[in-house]
Amino acid sequence: MKIWLLDSGDWSEHGRVTEKIVRYISPNCDIERIKFPKLLLVSDIIDSLLYVKNQASASDIVLITWVLPRSQEIDEIVLSLSKKLRVICSAGNLKQDIKNFSPANLSSNIEVIHCLNKKGEIASFSNFGECTIGMFGTNILIDNLRYSGTTISAAIYAGLISRNNNPKFLHKMTRFLSRKFNRELNAKNYSK
Repeated sequence: MKIWLLDSGDWSEHGRVTEKIVRYISPNCDIERIKFPKLLLVSDIIDSLLYVKNQASASDIVLITWVLPRSQEIDEIVLSLSKKLRVICSAGNLKQDIKNFSPANLSSNIEVIHCLNKKGEIASFSNFGECTIGMFGTNILIDNLRYSGTTISAAIYAGLISRNNNPKFLHKMTRFLSRKFNRELNAKNYSK
């Protein structure tokens, strides 16, 4: 199984941190990182999605760490990907309904991950709507820096899926992680 990480490139820590989280949770997973230029041009995204569609195996996972204003072209390609592959997408961090964004608006066909805070509530910055999964993703310590966001949540989820695709395992692990994160964060008295 390979995780195809579609990321916004080297201009930020975004992709490096995402990859590090997935590797921490699933150290043996194979990750192919597809980087976009700083400007998320629809043509570059379409080319990358088509590349993944042509190269990926049926057991692979596509992890999309960005959202854009609705695009019929992107939605059509992601829908076709979802018929062949498991597609996981972060919901976005704009405090808006996912129905306004591609590919997150496809939540009935792909797994859209919103971010939970340490109390298990949707984080104040997270996009909302008919998200498939809520996953913890606030104040996660990586390289002595704290990160929060739906990409963090989606990376945790993708790492768990790549370790074990069994729904019972995922449910138990999600419950364990939520208790563990709550305990650790409460013990250190971190804010949201």
